[in-house]
Amino acid sequence: MRYDERVKKIEEEEAKKKQENTNGADASTNSSEPTKVRLLGKVIVVVPYYSPRLVIQTVGTVLRVFFHPCLIPFLIDLSNREKLVISLSFMFCDFIGVNYAGNFDETIDPSEKTPSQSHFLFLITRDLTLHLIWISTISLATFIVWNIWTCKFEFTNSSFFLLLLASINGFIGGIFTGRGLNGCFPILEYYNGQGIIGDDIIKLDNIINDIALSFDYIMCFLMSLFSNITERFILNHKNSREYILSNNKGDLSIETVNALLMQFKS
Repeated sequence: MRYDERVKKIEEEEAKKKQENTNGADASTNSSEPTKVRLLGKVIVVVPYYSPRLVIQTVGTVLRVFFHPCLIPFLIDLSNREKLVISLSFMFCDFIGVNYAGNFDETIDPSEKTPSQSHFLFLITRDLTLHLIWISTISLATFIVWNIWTCKFEFTNSSFFLLLLASINGFIGGIFTGRGLNGCFPILEYYNGQGIIGDDIIKLDNIINDIALSFDYIMCFLMSLFSNITERFILNHKNSREYILSNNKGDLSIETVNALLMQFKS
């Protein structure tokens, strides 16, 4: 009987320990969830600090997803072979640009900042060349899309011109995406050196990179959506009787004649 009582007592103690371990695990799990949310909140709060590089990253996404290749060159009157060559050239140069972006040293030297400059203005002027490039590049791509709608300038339909444009835009878009992603954390390190951001934020570099990547994925989705909507508007415009009669100058293909016939039937 004494042996049975001892065994029973041991079993009760083991069951009690298991219950305590289970309660402790549940408590640690419940306490870790608010901790993760709190850390994520800390990182989200500092996103505006590295917004100058998010702008650069967004420009790369606009070039790589909105303009190419859905609008340029697929909405331009070229042969399928020319469209394929231009698109492949864009993708190849984009790949080179993304990889080449890793060669830039994104470390920020605080001594370059003048006393009269704010931190934000200093970061903007530091990337002034990049901003001038993206303004020029986006303006040219917008002009090409506008000309697809109006057909006022013939040189934009040149396959050689579009091949050159796609290659340059692909390279620039790749560099901007890479430098935008690579330059976010150095900005936070700069603010940390100025005593504006604490060391606790710098230690969350993995979460910071995840947020930058998530932002890039969201922008890719939005730019793809806007590109498809723009494509639909342009195609509907190009199939209108006004566009067909004013821009084909009597040289009508079978597809154009069928589209024109459908317009008059409606």
